[in-house]
Amino acid sequence: MKKSILEFYALAICFMTIACFAITFGLMSYEVIRIVNPEFTINNTVYEKHLDNSNFWNDYLPGCANYVKNTCVEDDKRPSEDILTKRREASYAIEIKSEVRNAKQSFIKMLIIILIDVFVFFPHWKIARRARETAA
Repeated sequence: MKKSILEFYALAICFMTIACFAITFGLMSYEVIRIVNPEFTINNTVYEKHLDNSNFWNDYLPGCANYVKNTCVEDDKRPSEDILTKRREASYAIEIKSEVRNAKQSFIKMLIIILIDVFVFFPHWKIARRARETAA
């Protein structure tokens, strides 16, 4: 059974859309995990900065208003543990919200790619079937 150029072209496009679908579906699965459990997927550096008040103070330096030659010149002393804990928890909540928002954006982008794949795949599948029928 000899394949026509049109059938070969259509099947090649179908193959590429299936490959694109498989890759995108895998990436979308990870984005779902990011949405459902952002604390698991958050960047390790950000996570470590929020583990305790010392890490938070050293990495974020909320009392540091001036920098002189890449060295912090602190205007204020380290705040009390209660205040620092509240700042750290608020900052962590913002980081989690940001992680979820970024994951949702990525998920929507990949959903658009999947929809385009579907709109490209099915017409080319029909073209390949018609080309095979006419060649037979």
